Order: sequence, then C-alpha cells, then structure tokens
Amino acid sequence: MRTVVVALAVACLPFCSEPATAAPGEHHISGNVVAADGGGLPEVYVDFYRDDGSGNFVFYTPDDDPDPQFSQALPDGRYKVEISTADPESFQDEWYDDQHSKAAATVVTLDGADVVLDDVVIEKQPTLTGRVVDEAGDPVPGIRVFALDADTFNAAWPVWTEDDGTFESQVYPGDWTVAFDDDGADTYASEYLGDANSEETGTVVSTQNGATDVGTVVMSEGGSISGTVTGPDGLPMRDYHVTATAHSTEPVDDWTDRDGHYELPRLTPGDYQVRFDDHDAGNFVTQFNGGAADQASADPVTVIDHGTTPDVDASLTAIPHPAPPGVDMTGRVTDSSGHGVPGAHVFAFAGDIQDTWDQEFYEKVHTDATGRYYLSHLDGRDVSTFKIEASSGPGDWDDDDYLLAAQWYAGVSGATAVEDAVAVAVLPGAPVTADITLPDAGLLHGRTYTTGGTGYPGNADGDLVAHDQHGHWVDTAYIYSDVWRFYGGMAPGTYHLDPYGIGCPGGSLSIDVVVQSLQDTNVPGAAFCRPRATVAPSILGSPTVGEVLTVDPGQGSAGSVVTGYAWLVDGTVAGTGPSYPVPSQDAGHQVAVRVTRRTDFACCSHVEGTATSAAVTVPVAAVPPPPPPPPPPASAPQTAVASSVSVTPHVRRHQPRVTLRIAVTTAGVAAAGEVTIHEGARSWASRPLINGLLVLRVRGAKPGRHTYTVTYAGTDGVLPSTATVTVRVRRPHSAG
Repeated sequence: MRTVVVALAVACLPFCSEPATAAPGEHHISGNVVAADGGGLPEVYVDFYRDDGSGNFVFYTPDDDPDPQFSQALPDGRYKVEISTADPESFQDEWYDDQHSKAAATVVTLDGADVVLDDVVIEKQPTLTGRVVDEAGDPVPGIRVFALDADTFNAAWPVWTEDDGTFESQVYPGDWTVAFDDDGADTYASEYLGDANSEETGTVVSTQNGATDVGTVVMSEGGSISGTVTGPDGLPMRDYHVTATAHSTEPVDDWTDRDGHYELPRLTPGDYQVRFDDHDAGNFVTQFNGGAADQASADPVTVIDHGTTPDVDASLTAIPHPAPPGVDMTGRVTDSSGHGVPGAHVFAFAGDIQDTWDQEFYEKVHTDATGRYYLSHLDGRDVSTFKIEASSGPGDWDDDDYLLAAQWYAGVSGATAVEDAVAVAVLPGAPVTADITLPDAGLLHGRTYTTGGTGYPGNADGDLVAHDQHGHWVDTAYIYSDVWRFYGGMAPGTYHLDPYGIGCPGGSLSIDVVVQSLQDTNVPGAAFCRPRATVAPSILGSPTVGEVLTVDPGQGSAGSVVTGYAWLVDGTVAGTGPSYPVPSQDAGHQVAVRVTRRTDFACCSHVEGTATSAAVTVPVAAVPPPPPPPPPPASAPQTAVASSVSVTPHVRRHQPRVTLRIAVTTAGVAAAGEVTIHEGARSWASRPLINGLLVLRVRGAKPGRHTYTVTYAGTDGVLPSTATVTVRVRRPHSAG
C-alpha cells in the first residue's frame, strides 16, 4: 500500500464534500480505500486508536459512516488507523501505513488542521497451498496445517487437508514455514515444511507476491526413540517424564511405565535431544541424554524413518529435601513392593468428612525422592483429626499402562472411598506417622450402545458411575462416541457400575465388575444391554411323572424375542423345547425351565440373556395339593406422606463444573426412589437415591446462570416433590 499524508488548511477533497462538522479543537482524518486489483470491495471499516498520553494507542472510535470514502472528525492528537472489510477471508486487514500490526503502524497527527491520506490500497489475502500424501502417494485427508511466521513462529489459523489431500491457508504477505500434524490420530509423524523436525529448520517460503504453492508434502510414521529410566537406587522409575526436543520444538513426550521404560514414537527423521524431568516436582535433577546438564551440551540422537533408536537411558540424581520445622504428620507413600513413590500428591482433609465434593483440603504436599511426605500446617486448625489421601503424581500418565491407584489412609490397609478412611489425630508437639501403600491399579474401560450424542468433551453421550462394595461413590467415567474409560486405573476390587444415557432398547442394566491389579478389564457394550425378563417365566401343568409340562415364557425387555428353552433337573439340562414330559427318574427332584431371549441391534451383533423359572418338585407319589391359603385380610388404606427435596450447588472456581448435592427426606428420614434433573430442554436420566442422597456432577457448563429443576418421583406411600436452584458459572481467567 502506498499512502501520503497531506495537511489541508482550507478545503476537503471532493469525496469528502460533506464531512461532519468538526467541533472546536477537532479536525478531520479523511481518505479513500480501493482494491489493489481495481475491483469492488465489500463494506469497509475504519477504526481510530488514540494515544492515551503514555504512547499506548487505545481504541477511540470507528468511522461514523463505513464506506470506502471516509472522513472522521476527531479531537487533535496522535492516532493510528486500522482498515478492515466485511470479508476478511478475501481481503487483508491492515494498519496505516501498509502495516500488519498496531505496533508498526504510522502515527497520524491532528494539530490544528485536517489530514487527508492518499488512497489506502487493500490487497487480496495471500494464500499458501499444497497437497499432503502418504508414502504410497495416496492423498491424506484431515491433516492439520499451521502456517508459521518465519520470524516469530506465530501461527495463522489452522486448516485441514481435504479428501484429495489439498489445503489452502490464508496468510499475510511475508515469510512463512508450515507445520503438519495428524491432529491426534497417532498415525503420522509431525513435521515442518521440507521434511524438517523443528520450526527453526523448516523451509521458508514467501507470500510477498500473493499465492504460493509449497508443492507435495509426504508424511510417514517416522521413527522412534526408546530407553529406560532408573532412580538413584538403580530401580526402575515409573511415571517419569521424558520429552524429545529439536531446537525449541517438543513434538512428543511420554511417561515411563512400571518397568521404567519409555518410547517416543512418530518422530520425523533428524537429530533430537531427550530431556528427563520430574515435571516440576523438584525431586530429581533435570538432565538430557548422556547425562548432559542442558540441551545444548547433549549429543544428538539420530532418528531414521521406520526405525527405533534404542537404549537412550537415564540414571537420575535425587535432590535432597530435609524435614521442615514443626512437622505434625509424616509418612511414606510406597508401592506394593515397598519402593517409595516420589512426587505423589498427599492431601489432608477434615477427619469427619464423608465425601469430598464440597470440601477443601487443609494442606497439600508432594513426596520427596524417597516417597516421604511432611505435613506441618495441621496443628492449631479448627479440627484436630484428619483424613489423608495419597495419589501417584505427576498426574498425566499414559493410560494404557498399569498405574498406581489412589488410596486413603485406613491403618494397615488402605481404602478406596473416603467413607472408609481412618481419621488421624494430631497432637501439639507429637508428630504422628501415617504410611500409605498404593496398589497396582487395573484398567477398567469398555463400550456402550448410545442413543445419540456428540461424543466430544463437554457434551458426553452418557456416563458410568462406579460404587464400591459398600455403596460408596468411587469415580465416574464419561462416554464419548460409545467409548468410556476410568482414567488412571482403578484399585483392585469389585465395583457396581450404574449406566446413564446409553441406548439399550429394553433399558440399561447395572452390572458388577471385578478389577484386578495389572489386568485389563474390557467391558463389552452387551453387558449393559442383555435382554431380561420383566415377568419371570413359569412352568405350566402338573409336575407329576407321566405328565407333560409346558412353559409360560413370561415377558421380556423391549425388543427381545424368545430363542430357546432348556429344562433343568436339579440344575442340569434334561431337555429342550417348549414342553417336557416328566420321566419316572425325575421323581423326588426339582424341575425348572430356562428361557433364552435375544435382542438385535442395528449397530452391532445381537445380545442374548436368560431367565430361569421357579423350580417345582416332582413328588414320589401323587398327593392331593393342599387347599390354597385364605386371602389375607384387607389392610386399611395408607395415607401417602409428603416429601421434601433440597439442592445444594457447588461451582468449581474458574472451572466449568457444577456439582449438585440432592437430598430427599420424608417425615424427617431419608427417602428412597429416583430423581430427575432438568435444565431447560436438557435433562438427565432418572437416577436412584442412595440413603436419600444423590451427587450429580455437571461438566462443561458454559459461563452464565444455570437453573436446575430436580423432581422426586415419589413411591407408593410418598408423594412427589420438586426443587429448583440457580447457579452462576464464572468465565475462566484468560491465560494471557
């Protein structure tokens, strides 16, 4: 853009023949905006930024009448002018005089006279184009493409390759390199233009002259680096952070598994340095491969395509941490082998809590390199007993590995739920010890059949709530696109899983699962959707030798059909089909019938379930049946009693999560039954009360006010009731 600032003391040019009348002390900044190719422009916007007296130019006013020809009356002062259009995807925004940032813009000064700018020439948006293919030359759709400013490495908005592998990214004139990644698909190595492994070494192209095609980019799976990390005692370090670095680029990181092993996959061929750090826990000295103290002094680790560079190992050096003064409680967090767990989180809560949903911890610390922790801010607080929870840090592991499960202190053995934790008394001047052992977790995950849903974070298809064998809540897994997982693993034990929001034709089932240490429990979707009898099958006919018994199959869950019968004598199959002649050898034994039902799904294979009738005894000798018992006397009608719903909300500060604690009572005692929660048109599936209570966690709530209506359905002797609560979710603080 070429511009000239002209001071006019007498008259305005013809295009601003009728400018707004300037007030005393005001003058006009005028100009004309034209397209570089001589064609038309969409609506033009002109904004004026004024020096606030400190050299900081803040927004002052837009042009009163957006038009390619503008004239704005302004108080005398120093200004910067921004020009944009209603079609930023086709035309560049710019700052006077042909600049791309406010910082670089030319200052326009009004000082007793009008100022006219020569034509402001708007250029079309430059573009970077190209095509991405795999090693066989086939197009790769869905690759995320970032154009990076070659000087600052600031990124333009990302674009994704089309089905034919092509892409187009709009940028401003200048020098650029380009980054390519598969957007989390874990198929291809991330790379930069020119098969480079860092932004500093990527090929640079210019868009000064408009559209630039970067040609064909070939993506591959790349290579990998692997190795083992050991602690100062020579034992494997689990959950230790390892990162591949190339200049300022860190394309891949990993956490060591329980054997101290790591792998850094999908690396573009080239030279790397490998960093080993404890993720700011401060227990071990950060180092690079070969024991180097920093990246610059580490030897390069070379990666080749489709190959693994092995044995890039590290032996760690501990940072000592002496005990702080005034220790109230100490202990070690260990794994099942007695090895200390460094960097574990240790929390102290009040000793009388029964859940943590609305509780703040009194103190939080991390274990040192030996697994020891010190709590020194408990004495003198408003409580004297505390429940202690420990969980393995640093909290961002590879969830395909077997991890350490969190535990509450419960004496000799740990506890999975806070209700089973043992409170520890703190006495002045007498430090107490509370050691906690973290068991090896098992993995618990699986699939479901959903009725719909988006399947992306913040808007789950449904959820699974896990309770322990005592009915205590342990954790919640959210279902995205039919897939769910309890992240971080689960402590060994039996869990009761209650599903919500999944699409079984006959309604979903709650199930029990057993989790074992170092084992993968993968629950099929069929487990929640097995057909079942809503009315149990029964045997028809006289259960005597020589008679033929038939079956009433009862009724099954919606969508299920009967596919078979099995007649059982003392639990062993003795016949099949809808009828059974009673042979003489059955005399004195019990006969039952097992009915098999099947439900078909449009999405997947069918699911079968069985139901067994009550058993009947075949008598040795025929005896007349006893007369039926007289009907019980009619009871006096009972009067239904009222119920009361109370809802206590809690909003995580600066996080989009709302927790509702719902309590239902009747005549002063906890009520049974189910509640339903609504927010406008949105609703959650009916959920059962446990001891009159239900805790619902709503994730992904948008900033603003939310009104939730809780409806208790009532029971035969208890009337329904409703409560409404309004909460406010605050907008998260900006990182900038």
